[in-house]
Amino acid sequence: MTKSHKRSPRHLSDTALILLGRAADSESQMILPIPKSVRARGMALERVLQSLLRQGFVEEVPVGLADEAWRSDHDGRFGLRITEPGLRAIGVPALKSGLEQPATAPQQKSPRPGSKQARLIALLMQPNGKSIDELSQEFGWLPHTTRAVISGLRKSGHVVVRAKSGDGRSVYRIEAPAEARTSDQDA
Repeated sequence: MTKSHKRSPRHLSDTALILLGRAADSESQMILPIPKSVRARGMALERVLQSLLRQGFVEEVPVGLADEAWRSDHDGRFGLRITEPGLRAIGVPALKSGLEQPATAPQQKSPRPGSKQARLIALLMQPNGKSIDELSQEFGWLPHTTRAVISGLRKSGHVVVRAKSGDGRSVYRIEAPAEARTSDQDA
């Protein structure tokens, strides 16, 4: 019996989610350099990186920049780049043509009813939206995890906007697609 490498974000550490989310957002798709918001350093960070590599969520690629390298040997420097399974693990659809960003907006896929993603979308579709603190409390996530999940929603084609609430806090909400807004106005 072989071990499945299918994992969901709830099985990934907060550090792993931040690193994968940041790589998915970057043009180079590289894990390194580590953002200052990640507190894991030394062996703790190395364990996270090795786990991501072992699970196939990242792959080693040759790099020229020292700050992108996670290891060096006589063959050169090697960095870690997010893979299609890594993108899927954080809810970002992988592209058949590779890891480059699509030229057109991605198609929205309906989440499984009752799932955390479906609940999150329902909360964000409320007219007043929700703050990071409210969403973090609702789902038991840390604030940076909540931001990474919102980023994943954007990547999956949802139009997530940030606005200021009456008390000055940032709130996030999902706007209906343009065609849905125009059909509502026509009715």
